[in-house]
Amino acid sequence: MWPLTDGRLNSANLSSNGGDFVVARRLILSRYASPWLLEFHNLDSDLYDRIAFQSCLQMATEHDSDAKQQLGSAGQVW
Repeated sequence: MWPLTDGRLNSANLSSNGGDFVVARRLILSRYASPWLLEFHNLDSDLYDRIAFQSCLQMATEHDSDAKQQLGSAGQVW
C-alpha cells in the first residue's frame, strides 16, 4: 500500500480549478509528505501498515457516527 504520484504538477490546470492553494498543497505533498511517508514505510513496513489501517478505520468509524447522527436528527422538526 503506497500512494503513487507521477511527480508532475500541471499548474495551468490546477490554478484554473482551485487556485494557488491546490497547487501549493500538491507541491507540499510531492516534495515533503510523500518522501517522508516512503521513508517511514521503508524503515518499518509492518508498523506503517498498522498505522495506515488504524487511521482508515478511525476515519470510517467517525464518518459512520456522523452519518448516524445526521439520520437521527433528520426526522426532528424544530
